[in-house]
Amino acid sequence: MQGKSLKQLNGMQWLIRGYQRHNTA
Repeated sequence: MQGKSLKQLNGMQWLIRGYQRHNTA
């Protein structure tokens, strides 16, 4: 359960990072 949550959080962070980068650029 914890591992799944951590993986989801990492994925979400990556998505936000990519979105922010695209928005900034």
